[in-house]
Amino acid sequence: MHIAAAHRVLRAQDFGTGASAHFRLFALLSSARDAGSGVTEARLLIRHLTYWRTVLAELTPAAAPQLHITVFDDRFVRERLADTVRPALDGGGAARG
Repeated sequence: MHIAAAHRVLRAQDFGTGASAHFRLFALLSSARDAGSGVTEARLLIRHLTYWRTVLAELTPAAAPQLHITVFDDRFVRERLADTVRPALDGGGAARG
């Protein structure tokens, strides 16, 4: 299952002149049966990152957006990033770090 949501948000803080009190958030959510060892999470992460790479390339064709990923103490996530996610995204410059 894949869901997307867009929200208009109001910030209470005053960030000064030129900063709008309203901004938009967009989120993707996916769910699937767990295959174990982070395989499902890796597959869904590849799908989300591929989506964002495509959208950013269309919205900012002159820019070179980069994604930096930090893993905090989760062996399965670290392994799936190395053996599944990064190889799937190689050549497109979507995943680094």
